[in-house]
Amino acid sequence: MSRIFVLLAFFAVFALANRVRYQEVALELDETWEIVGRAPADQELKVRFALHQHNLDVLERTFMSVSDPTHPDFHKYWTKEQIMELVSPPLADQKLVVAWALESGCSSAESFGDFVEVLCPVSSLESMLGDVEITMVNDVRLNQTTPKIITGEYSLPRAISRVVEFVQNLAMNVHKRKLNSFRVPSRVSDTIRETARPRYQQPSEDQVIPATLYNLYNIDHTISTASSQSVAEFSNFGYLDSDLEAYDTGCAVPTPNKISAVGSFSPSPPNVECTLDVQMITSVGLNGTNFYYTVDGWVLDFAQELLQSNNPPMVNSISWSSDERTEGYSYNSRTDTEWQKLGTMGVSVLAASGDDGAVGTSRCSGNHWYFNPGYPATSPYITSVGATMLVGKPTTSSTEAPVCSEVGHTCAMDGTEEPADENLGGYATGGGFSVYETRPSYQNTAVNQYLNDNSIPKPPASYFNSSNRGFPDVAANGYNILIYRGGRWETVGGTSAATPIWGGVFALINDVLLSNQKQPLGFANPFLYSMFANGAGTFTNIGDLTTNNDDGCQYGYTSNPNGWDPVCGLGTPNVGKILAYVQSNLSMFP
Repeated sequence: MSRIFVLLAFFAVFALANRVRYQEVALELDETWEIVGRAPADQELKVRFALHQHNLDVLERTFMSVSDPTHPDFHKYWTKEQIMELVSPPLADQKLVVAWALESGCSSAESFGDFVEVLCPVSSLESMLGDVEITMVNDVRLNQTTPKIITGEYSLPRAISRVVEFVQNLAMNVHKRKLNSFRVPSRVSDTIRETARPRYQQPSEDQVIPATLYNLYNIDHTISTASSQSVAEFSNFGYLDSDLEAYDTGCAVPTPNKISAVGSFSPSPPNVECTLDVQMITSVGLNGTNFYYTVDGWVLDFAQELLQSNNPPMVNSISWSSDERTEGYSYNSRTDTEWQKLGTMGVSVLAASGDDGAVGTSRCSGNHWYFNPGYPATSPYITSVGATMLVGKPTTSSTEAPVCSEVGHTCAMDGTEEPADENLGGYATGGGFSVYETRPSYQNTAVNQYLNDNSIPKPPASYFNSSNRGFPDVAANGYNILIYRGGRWETVGGTSAATPIWGGVFALINDVLLSNQKQPLGFANPFLYSMFANGAGTFTNIGDLTTNNDDGCQYGYTSNPNGWDPVCGLGTPNVGKILAYVQSNLSMFP
């Protein structure tokens, strides 16, 4: 018996030695997670194995070249096939993973070049990943149940690990979250406001409708080309077409808007955030070709979906976030590569900067790092969007749109904007510096101007890495936004409003480019920072030395009266001047 035991022990050690351990993000049990139970052994799960990619240095150089207005290759985009040929591992490696999955009991396995997607019973997956346990876990915030390896740990055979970078989602136990959609309280008394915290100017309680945005941002343009735009959702939440129709009518939106759904969702009851997304992007990117994406998984999966599409939307708005630190560098880095591929194809991606000020989701206390920025807003390969709010007493109208004449509605028409920072609602525009991402060259001049201006108060140097990527890049209104949901009007806000507004602006820019037989905007940041420096009046600076995004906490970032800051970025758009700038500089676009 002892000899058999020794042999068994030898083979166990041998088997372990021929496997490679992976450690992703373990589940931190709290009130936001609910363990449902062990996943049924015969339940089939669709899982993606992300493969190690090649020539990523070439990809990044190409991405920056096609995005840089000063480079000879500006807007000389690559095809999806060219990109996949560059980065995909050898076909033999792809086939190895496919064959292993099928031999292990998966009912299907298919390679998409840089990842392999399998459909396997739980029992097979548990064996493939080193005898792990797969548990059904409910994200209480989203009411979404998904299979997870709650320890975040698994292993792969050494030969397979040579090809596989990691298994997507299954062992990554972090919260993806739809940003706040802060609900503006009805008529907060001045006495309550004054006891909260002295502030620069009180937020206006007048409601923001599309006409407000048209006046604030000098928007007078309707799309006449195939310029396309999308919003991305990472749950089965949805919106109602009837709400969008009523919104367009009640707000006198000049053209009706229809949306094509990609993926399945539940339209009823309509979700406030999803409703906000579609009503913002369609009312700014007027007459655009609109898409509504619902994606299982997280931002890596969304990027892969876009890359697999034969004709992805030219502009894609994301109003979701996850903590950059807890998500982890490897996942973010892999997703950054997907953003680079999309930019190299001429596709734009925007992401909300967050609704918790400089400090991030952990708020003022209990934060291990104090400043905890969110991803994908910190990625240097997307456009990050912050939020503003009207302050004081804007000009108003009771006749601009039918809703403005209804009892209880006062429509703002124009006014002064400052950074969104309404402490009573726990909402302030996110911004700061990435934990992982180094600062891209396109923002060096703008960020250094902010850092070197000693008149601008800054948090302690230990709280942020000033050599890393600064965000947001731009901003738009995100306070007291009027939407129509479930048959009634309501006011909401957040960077989740500002981001699809800028998505619509990108779609307008693309319309000018396409109508002149040019390529779409693609990754916009180098162009935006260049235009900020050279195109007078294309941006409106937001805030001064009295405004910030501290959200009531001890520290935040103070606004820069003369340029970029980690509060509202370069500022809000003057769309008329932006389109004129594009039109007068068409020679830079091939």
